[in-house]
Amino acid sequence: MIYELGERVPKIDPTAWVAESASIIGNVELAEDVSVWYGVVLRGDGQGSGGMISIGPRTNIQDNAVMHGTTIIGSDCVIAHLALVHASRVGNGVLVGNAALVFDGVEVGDGAFIAAGSVVVPGTKVPPNTLMVGSPARPRGEVKENHRKMATGLAASYLRSVAEYKTGLRQL
Repeated sequence: MIYELGERVPKIDPTAWVAESASIIGNVELAEDVSVWYGVVLRGDGQGSGGMISIGPRTNIQDNAVMHGTTIIGSDCVIAHLALVHASRVGNGVLVGNAALVFDGVEVGDGAFIAAGSVVVPGTKVPPNTLMVGSPARPRGEVKENHRKMATGLAASYLRSVAEYKTGLRQL
């Protein structure tokens, strides 16, 4: 569902796809070819660090992910199932793994990966192309080419899935 909140109205590119059970609230911007999957909450309600959420082109926000507070997500990102990104800035080509937590004031550089279940503590600056693992998340080297190919393939598969959902999804 897509909601305005007072004067705050989501801006959604016509090529973006939002699952019916997702909640897009208030000051949220979705760029071209963004996909927002089932159970996602993007709450741009003005609470917590200003409350604006911006999602860059071709990024997919997977099932049950949550964003709140001023959050900027770059292009070609994968925000995986159950991830929380709160009041942070995420660069281009970033993967935030399943159930990872990215807290206030975090800046994630282009091409970085946040491993599944990792907790990136407030104020952390993640360098570009860095693999972050653990709780609290620590650098574990550079993102390898095989990981990059996996993420690129995953992003492409979500774009293909959106095409199928736009034309073939029918409620029974």
